[in-house]
Amino acid sequence: MVKVIYKPLFFCLFFYLLIFDIFSSDKGEWNKYLEEDSLKIQIEPIQYFTLKNGIKVYYIENHMLPQINLSFSIDGGFIEEQSEKKGLTQLWGKNIVYSGSPEFPRDKLAEYLEMRASSIVFSANMERVQFNLDSLSSNFEEDLNVFFNIIFNPGFNEEDLNLNKKIALEEIKKRRERSDSMAYLAAQLYEWQGDVRSQIMTSGSITAIGLEDMARWQRHMLNPSRFSLLISGDFSKEKVKLLLNNYLGAKNAELKDYNDSLLKSQQPSKEAVILFQKKEIPQTTIIFRADGIPHSSPDYYAFKIIDHILGGDSFNSYLTREIRTKRGWAYSSYSFYSADRYTGNISLFVQTAKENSVDVIEIIEDILDHPERFLNETALRDAQSVIKNRFVFSFETPEKLASLQLALIQDGLDENYLSTFVDNIEKCNLDNIYRVYKKYYQKENFFISITGSSDSLQTLSKRKSVIHQQVVDFKVPE
Repeated sequence: MVKVIYKPLFFCLFFYLLIFDIFSSDKGEWNKYLEEDSLKIQIEPIQYFTLKNGIKVYYIENHMLPQINLSFSIDGGFIEEQSEKKGLTQLWGKNIVYSGSPEFPRDKLAEYLEMRASSIVFSANMERVQFNLDSLSSNFEEDLNVFFNIIFNPGFNEEDLNLNKKIALEEIKKRRERSDSMAYLAAQLYEWQGDVRSQIMTSGSITAIGLEDMARWQRHMLNPSRFSLLISGDFSKEKVKLLLNNYLGAKNAELKDYNDSLLKSQQPSKEAVILFQKKEIPQTTIIFRADGIPHSSPDYYAFKIIDHILGGDSFNSYLTREIRTKRGWAYSSYSFYSADRYTGNISLFVQTAKENSVDVIEIIEDILDHPERFLNETALRDAQSVIKNRFVFSFETPEKLASLQLALIQDGLDENYLSTFVDNIEKCNLDNIYRVYKKYYQKENFFISITGSSDSLQTLSKRKSVIHQQVVDFKVPE
């Protein structure tokens, strides 16, 4: 009886003292209460082995759950497409995982995967494509056979190709229905005018793709010199190495034909114009866009902090407080910084009622002109604390950690990037923050992409600012 009473009393007292200590402490909010030692993460560099022909296989063994994830990456894709056949990589990959192969046609493949709770998924970006296999450990060997069977012996056929083309055409149609999508696409096209990154799939490019293009792209993409793999989960390294050598080890990986030089092109110089797309709706989407820096730049950490304070911290960010909370002008407002191996960009995003369009543009210009209002020692310390605390959650699962590490390697980053991330965030001081801000966040560096009604266009002429006066009628290709 004593034990039953003692434990609740003890824990209630402990909880009371803990809460009292936290809220009476000089340390302030509870999220700052994480001790620095709790953020010192020991991260082993990702390991790899090579197949007989030199193909790299990165791996992390973890035997907590009876499951295995395999990612099969192939360099190239979007960057290599001809503008008149834009969308070919997406159709090629989607048809592989949808149509299957002669041995595992569509319906048989779907039934096979469903019965085993396995999945095969395709994804792609500018630099590479990826086929992912999720499998129970007990099924992995059989699933791996099916996986490589459909990739290397796809059952392309007219019916399935037409179905996936129809889906792609619907996606193109739907993007015109979303003002935010149209504003983002316009920003992308203007930012990279004439570059391969400015090419997007259109109804014409999708319609032009036929079975012969699929067969040609199959031959083009499946050059073993482009391959790399990542496996994580409940497996034996030696057994997996033997299996992968059986499927891939005998292929000739010496004929290198992929060149990413197109991605190294410098971002074109741009005028501080307003791109305007008409869409007769009551709201206006406004995007400020400027060039940034690549992921590998030493100033990347300062960018992370600036973006967090300015607009990346949801309702706590300065942009949201000034535009949405204080003035009630925005449905949505935020900023984000995006970077890859060679480039980066800054975006400030607001959706507002059309009658507020001019006010929103002018307040953003005013915010950009006065960083002293939001970049200070307190904001810096808070941002560093939140970024460091959130960083811990990058490692929720071995699969997530492995994928993140491989992505960083593919971005050309040092293998110690993760283990030094917290230290590099801590090293940023206010002088460094202002140096980066003054170089990249001047309002003259930004152009503006707007999707809105004719009323919004007319009100732009009433603006007082001398910056962003030129309005360009812009249209995203359909």
